[in-house]
Amino acid sequence: MVFGGYPEVVLSENKKTKIEVFESIFDLYVKKDLVEYLNINKILNVKRLIEILAINHAQKIKFEEIASICALKEYEVKSYIEILKETFLISEVRPYFTNKNKELVKIPKIYFIDNGVRNFFMNQFGNIDNRQDSGFLFESYVLSELTKHGCKNIKFWQDKNNHEVDFIIDKVHKQIPIEVKHKRKLKHEDFVGLRAFIRQYPQTKETFLVNPALQNTQTIEKIPVSLKLPYNLDLC
Repeated sequence: MVFGGYPEVVLSENKKTKIEVFESIFDLYVKKDLVEYLNINKILNVKRLIEILAINHAQKIKFEEIASICALKEYEVKSYIEILKETFLISEVRPYFTNKNKELVKIPKIYFIDNGVRNFFMNQFGNIDNRQDSGFLFESYVLSELTKHGCKNIKFWQDKNNHEVDFIIDKVHKQIPIEVKHKRKLKHEDFVGLRAFIRQYPQTKETFLVNPALQNTQTIEKIPVSLKLPYNLDLC
């Protein structure tokens, strides 16, 4: 959750060396990969864009606001985000709607594929238990694990009352809601998003809540909720 999964970083023995590996990787990434894709005059703007995305990791983004901060046009921001996706730096999670046209225009969330990369651009490698962004990092880790297990069409859901479910695996014929909580003690309110989703989509058959402490089954709205540890996320 802090240093991510790049092999050379994982195999490095101490924090200082791990950070030096990141510096080496992304010095080359900026000089080689981005320069090949971009007008050299925009490199500083794109580095600023990456920093803004790191700050807003796992959160909804508004392209026009980011464009203003980075001194870019909105269409340029969208184009550069596509490049960052193509170079496997970030992934984009769109909202789930039964109306697919709505889904295309609603605000997406941006996740760094590797938590260590995100933390490198934030220059934050503190202990996970002392960080205010631990929930976002845990959420990102779960997304990465779901992807590794072959889950596709991963989206998120939010209703008009701001009830939210972190991930929806959209299988077209059915949807699997997955809530993520970086908590060792779950409370009633931690199930509010799942409860709201089930009420809106009563055909839901299975739901999951990923957390670091409990693995059992509970029931909400007469639907079983499987509490899962983050080490076994073969949910697709």
